[in-house]
Amino acid sequence: MAHPSNPARNAAFAKRLKALMDKQGLTQSDLAAEMWGRSRNSKGANVANGRHLISVWLNEQNFPNDDNLALLAKTLGVAVTDLASDAELHAVQSPPAASLVVYPDGRAMVDIHRMYPLEVALAIMKLAGTPKP
Repeated sequence: MAHPSNPARNAAFAKRLKALMDKQGLTQSDLAAEMWGRSRNSKGANVANGRHLISVWLNEQNFPNDDNLALLAKTLGVAVTDLASDAELHAVQSPPAASLVVYPDGRAMVDIHRMYPLEVALAIMKLAGTPKP
């Protein structure tokens, strides 16, 4: 999910990301390569894929979508909330993309795409009768 523009959130995120990168001795290119790998550019140089996104985030121009935020956290070995606070994450959540199909026998199929705190997601999975991952 893309997040709406919010300069204060972007600045706070950039500061946290830069601090984590500095702590681990990572350049923008290093981080991008760890996240998305490397490929050869038109001049034959081996460059990090997606390095422009790291620059956009560090220059406070945008905030990563949920997938990239999760991948950043995993790559840096931190929790998503170390990059963006719960309040920042919940403040930017748009209503969930959801669908509901009701069947004649009274059952319904629910499909929800939204990021939740782990405890909430596990409770939803338990309610749905789905085993823990």
